[in-house]
Order: sequence, then structure tokens, then C-alpha cells
Amino acid sequence: MSGDTAEEGSDELIEAIEWYAAYPNDRKRPIVPLLQERFGLSAAQACAVLREVNLRRARAT
Repeated sequence: MSGDTAEEGSDELIEAIEWYAAYPNDRKRPIVPLLQERFGLSAAQACAVLREVNLRRARAT
């Protein structure tokens, strides 16, 4: 699935990326279903959010 980066994504994707980037790492439930419920994303879009945030975190270190 292409086009799901922050630069090309929908408002929901951008909002989810920003939210997840600030979300604490001490999760008590799986993050993909949480992103789907909270932002109305598909599983593929939720995975794109995880990928984007992980890339941003890797670049920051």
C-alpha cells in the first residue's frame, strides 16, 4: 500500500502518527486495534503509522 506516509497521508493518518509518536511505550493492549478504533484506520494504515513513527524515532537517535 503506497501513499500512507505522513507527507502523502490523510488527516487521520497524520493525526494518528502524531498521537502515536507521543504515546507512552507502556501499552496494555495491542496498538494496531487501538489505532483502528481511535482513528478509523484500516489494519494496513495502522501499520503504516507504526512504520512512520518507528522511522522517525530511528532518525532521532
